[in-house]
Amino acid sequence: MLALMLILVVPCLGQAGPIINLSNSDVTDASPAIDATGVVWSRWDGHDREVVFWDGDTTTPITDNGLSERDPGISGSFMTWSYEDPSNAHREVYFGGPFISNVAITNNDENDTNPEISGSSVVWSGWDDNEPDGLADNYEIYLWDYDTGLTTQITNDAAADMHPSISGDYVVWLSDRDGDFDVYFWDRTDPETITNVSDSIADEYEPDISGSKVVWRHKYQIYLWDAVTPEIAPVPVTDPLDPSDGAAAREPAISGSNVVWKGWDGSDQEIYFWDGSTTTQVTDNDVDDETPDVYDFDVVWSNDEDGDSDIYMTTIPEPSSTALSVAAIVVLACLRRARA
Repeated sequence: MLALMLILVVPCLGQAGPIINLSNSDVTDASPAIDATGVVWSRWDGHDREVVFWDGDTTTPITDNGLSERDPGISGSFMTWSYEDPSNAHREVYFGGPFISNVAITNNDENDTNPEISGSSVVWSGWDDNEPDGLADNYEIYLWDYDTGLTTQITNDAAADMHPSISGDYVVWLSDRDGDFDVYFWDRTDPETITNVSDSIADEYEPDISGSKVVWRHKYQIYLWDAVTPEIAPVPVTDPLDPSDGAAAREPAISGSNVVWKGWDGSDQEIYFWDGSTTTQVTDNDVDDETPDVYDFDVVWSNDEDGDSDIYMTTIPEPSSTALSVAAIVVLACLRRARA
């Protein structure tokens, strides 16, 4: 009888909720990032790109200058982005927000790109032309903390170290130090150890981290690895041949155990959401949906469905454990008859 009772509680996941156009402008809005406090993205103002912030009610410009800002990220009330320095055409990294003054983290003659933020810490990939003798100049990974003002160079090698992501003390990035691009993991509390977590013979792409969980793209499939159980090999989240998962999956992002990506549905790119067991197709339209991000069960992305690129958002209903399957109802009826 116990085996029968195990099916009494079954999870079910609803469809995506209503889709909201957050930007709804006549200019190009792109590259959204989301956190508990709101959404940031890059907006073309007719002259250059600026960073704007939506707090759930109002959209506010974070930058308004003659520079070209892109790659915005958000964590609480703190934000980061990169901008093009007009004096040398190189990109630099900035830190700011609606309640603090904007701060230049980098100011040099090299390219500093792909900033990501967690709390008051920012990571990025910066060009290093001061490598030790015998090592080729290349991109390295850097970490800066607002509270201390200190910058830490995490990598220092002849490899190309790029596209970092950070969550708390953990940082991941791509590196070709072993001959192809793999995903590497670093813990601020153990700074001498760098771990190859993907270790495949093919290139990996687009890593992202939330807590101890890391996702990335391997060819056109999304993989997940957990630093809490490093002995367990990365597991696939998607099937690259299954259109219901979004074939040719790209641009994964993770929040907790929830993962989003864009995938091909047979005619265009759509957004998909996975809660650890079930995949939900978030969008279903005739345009390409791009650059998804996720915080908890809130998902943002961009598309040009209205003639220009706008930022969209929806909330995925959380799984419910209260629904009973048909089989469970039959079992309950049998139990009641047995007790009568």
